[in-house]
Amino acid sequence: MLLRRLLIAALLLVMLLGPVPAWATGCREWNRMSEAQKWERIDRMIQDAITSNRGRSYRVDHARIGRCLEAQSQNMFWDFDGLCSEGRTASMKAIRTRFKQYLWTCVN
Repeated sequence: MLLRRLLIAALLLVMLLGPVPAWATGCREWNRMSEAQKWERIDRMIQDAITSNRGRSYRVDHARIGRCLEAQSQNMFWDFDGLCSEGRTASMKAIRTRFKQYLWTCVN
């Protein structure tokens, strides 16, 4: 059980530290996107999270995690919009931090 959690944590770390993926989007960029571009970005964020080369080396159910993230895409859209509507008080990493929360929820 502990080994499994450590492997999952390592997978997430690898997935989140790879090349600059879509989830690195900041609120300034998010607020400039059209609705269609926002949906496309969420789709890319999900794909980046489940298809990273280094992350694939861990034995977790990537398809299940992807389905879970896709099921949460509507919530992500509204969460990211809400986070970024706070203007200058929104953290530059607000989207990244929130996406990590969705990812952890789907892994566990």
